[in-house]
Amino acid sequence: MIVNKATLVSEVATAQGITKKQAEDNMTALFDCIKKHLVDGDTINIIGSFKLGVRERSAREITNPMTGERQMTEPKKSVYIKGGKLLVDALNSK
Repeated sequence: MIVNKATLVSEVATAQGITKKQAEDNMTALFDCIKKHLVDGDTINIIGSFKLGVRERSAREITNPMTGERQMTEPKKSVYIKGGKLLVDALNSK
């Protein structure tokens, strides 16, 4: 099952006893804060749950499988998530 933002908004609204609009505003503000910190190069550590960070991927040489031509990829940044102990333990207890 894939859980989307609308599902999360609905669950947060129900759990907190607030409207869906309030829940969506809160979640949007949270996502904006997370994005800002990741863009700034910060690591976000929610102890016990997860850790979010940015990894720099260097340029590398690849081969086009259709033509055999060798090309260089561009360096880029990617987001990683690492599960914290409480999350990992919850996943493995099922």
